[in-house]
Amino acid sequence: MELKLIHFYPDLMSLYGSYANLLALRRSLEALGNTVTIQPILP
Repeated sequence: MELKLIHFYPDLMSLYGSYANLLALRRSLEALGNTVTIQPILP
């Protein structure tokens, strides 16, 4: 399955490690056999 994770305003809202959470989620999903891309949404 191909999945796309959306990261809203990564330059403004990355104060609490949200990108690290996305990487951990991506790694878990890929371990289950999925293809995952992370799409940043910039203002």
